[in-house]
Amino acid sequence: MIRKWLIGLLVVLHFGVGFAQDNNLENTAVGCWRYALATGLGVRTDRLMLFPGSASAGTTSRWLWSFFDAMATGHPGYYFNPAQYNHFSSDYGLVLYQSMVSDSLDPRCNLDEAIIQYYQAGGQYPWNKTIEGLHDELARSGPAEIRLDTTVVTVSGDRMVIHIEARFAHLLVFDAGPDEGARDGGEGEGWYRRCVVADAYANKSSRFWEPTFGPAGFMQYLTVAIVVADNATVRISGSDSSLSFANETQIRLPVVQAVVVYSIKDYVGARGDADAGRP
Repeated sequence: MIRKWLIGLLVVLHFGVGFAQDNNLENTAVGCWRYALATGLGVRTDRLMLFPGSASAGTTSRWLWSFFDAMATGHPGYYFNPAQYNHFSSDYGLVLYQSMVSDSLDPRCNLDEAIIQYYQAGGQYPWNKTIEGLHDELARSGPAEIRLDTTVVTVSGDRMVIHIEARFAHLLVFDAGPDEGARDGGEGEGWYRRCVVADAYANKSSRFWEPTFGPAGFMQYLTVAIVVADNATVRISGSDSSLSFANETQIRLPVVQAVVVYSIKDYVGARGDADAGRP
């Protein structure tokens, strides 16, 4: 499980010799930082995408929902790359209208009702948590410290020494899902039914499956959680036979540090939004 509220977390990682994917010292250091952060949070490394630059945690729920609504493009790599014109809410609408009506033992999977529910949302697609919930959970999260020391060998045989030290007054993995009618523990109609997506994904005989879920499909990686840090210092340094660098980042206000994404295959296989981010 993700360590959702990190209270007094201390992660110290010491590695022997590993292997770098290329000869770029800073790229290798970024990969090590991603690994260290994922390990500290209890998230699978391939699901944790670092956020490029910094994004201050917003002040409105609409900002929060738009962040979760963004779909990651292509294979994520180290950094989160949100699609500019592709959103989960609109993709879900396409899945609804492409789906075939079929009998289901689960009343939540009634396609006609799901389409009406989506239409009645009137273009407003909230998630099941609000900005108030984010700031409340962040305030209740505890301090965390992550340290890493490792030596890696490049494809050309050079050795890189990487050192990472990060201290957080608050570090939180904040998970949320499309509103199914229980926003922040309350009640409502919602606009989303997860089982509809699962049924559509399972129907691989549909002519719509490949352009939707296939390798070049528009529904690839979904944002299931954001990693928010407050009052932190992150130091990353590295050296090899010819270069060295050191970088320090000071965080004084809540910022999005990273994003947890699921492939559509993993998403439909998860047991519920409460399991978002499960490694």
